[in-house]
Amino acid sequence: MTSGGQSIEFSFNATDDISGLRAVYLQLYGGFDEAFAARVAVDGTCFGCVSAYLTSGTLQDGTWTATIDIPAGTAAQTVAVYQSGQLLDLAGNYGEESDESTLATFSIVGTTDTVAPVLGTAWVSADNVDVRNGSQTIDFSFTASDDISGLAAVFFSLHGDGGWGESVGLEGNCFGCTYAYLSSGTTQDGTWTASIEVPAGLGSQTVVVTQTNQMLDAAGNYGEVTESTLTTFTITGTPDTVPPVLGTVWVSQDGVVIDNVDITNGGQTIDFSFTATDDKSGLRAVYLRLYGRFDEAFAASVAIEGTSIGPAPAYLTSGTLQDGTWTASIYIPAGHRTQTVAIYQSGQMLDLAGNYGEVSDESTLATFTITNSGG
Repeated sequence: MTSGGQSIEFSFNATDDISGLRAVYLQLYGGFDEAFAARVAVDGTCFGCVSAYLTSGTLQDGTWTATIDIPAGTAAQTVAVYQSGQLLDLAGNYGEESDESTLATFSIVGTTDTVAPVLGTAWVSADNVDVRNGSQTIDFSFTASDDISGLAAVFFSLHGDGGWGESVGLEGNCFGCTYAYLSSGTTQDGTWTASIEVPAGLGSQTVVVTQTNQMLDAAGNYGEVTESTLTTFTITGTPDTVPPVLGTVWVSQDGVVIDNVDITNGGQTIDFSFTATDDKSGLRAVYLRLYGRFDEAFAASVAIEGTSIGPAPAYLTSGTLQDGTWTASIYIPAGHRTQTVAIYQSGQMLDLAGNYGEVSDESTLATFTITNSGG
């Protein structure tokens, strides 16, 4: 990369006889310390991977494509492509373990970046946040610079002396944190901003913002950690001490509540919904399980979007965080046998003020059947 970073498209094809491809992991690696590296996976199956999307064909016989950024400052090298781990289809069948033999190669021509990024200043958009009458949103911003490849990662902690906390990182670099996006300038000299919701139900407190971990540029150079306080702000509020409560759960298709899903002629997508309430701060996390309760039965997990890797993400579809309905789309692949699926809560609910509900006894909340007349 002598004149700047470049984007390439990486594609692969795969086949499966009935249910369709669910997961595959492919590695691109230059083969030496600090070489270019990227991992590619089907969208939604890997955190931190570059997402590949179906661009032609079907899940049973298709082509998936991922867009991969190769940053400026990457050294000249030959990059090998190989499969990592096993393929998996939607019926739960695993392919053979990869021997990691080379599937393809390509070369990068570039000039090495050896200088680490530097953090500039950081600030918040309000000195005081009053959440006595409801949640409020503030902007947290910072500046950073890097000579060639550009900033790739930086992490911040917002920690209140009354128990509230939040973390901030660049998009794709952390799970469960609030993402900061480039709001002006370039990755070599720019300003990044994160919009942070401060929930209702918090007690009054002072929040200190610090950097955590080292900065990283796109060429793999690590900077130092700034250990001093970057900025502070105060929160004015009334504490929430009551945990959230789960309401009802149901499944539907096309807006109609159902108790049977027929996959005789192919896989089906259902909407799984639940209600929940919380008196002040609002629901933050809940984990629900759908399971046929026998070996090789249909199984799926559901969690609120952004709170867990792997489960189907549930989004707020009506109401509020204090009294709302969340819905997740779940695909039931062809190939499963007829069965009754039980729905139950797994673990504890959590609200935005940090109050945990009781541990679930995993009793059945609802059931529905999967019908396959052909098997």
